[in-house]
Amino acid sequence: MTVTNVVVLSIHNFLRWAVLALFLVVLFRSFTGWRGKRGWEAQDRMLALVLTISIDIQLVLGLVLYLIKGFAALETFIVMEHIPPMLLAVVLSHVGSAKAKKAERDSEKFRQTALWFSIAFLLILVAIPWMRPLMRLF
Repeated sequence: MTVTNVVVLSIHNFLRWAVLALFLVVLFRSFTGWRGKRGWEAQDRMLALVLTISIDIQLVLGLVLYLIKGFAALETFIVMEHIPPMLLAVVLSHVGSAKAKKAERDSEKFRQTALWFSIAFLLILVAIPWMRPLMRLF
């Protein structure tokens, strides 16, 4: 494994934890906002935006790893069980952000983020290679 591979993979692995933590925060705020009938705040919009950007960065890092290693060197798990659900999770996160942005009522904004981000979060949890070290470092 080259130094570039190790560096990109380490960043990808580290950012995974930040993305998972952001998901928990956004989902907590979405469900409590939706059920608690509180108003959609700038912080809610910003957290959803930061989460979506973080997921996009993860996608780019994953694609860089894919290009560095080449298709032939990738494991079946990565090609069949990691990439498709992760791509779908990225798409669903963007759908959720867009639907929340277009919603007029605060409760609808929370409902959209709760629904779409929950599905994306579950897909990500299923697609993470948990059998690997939880934090691979250099």
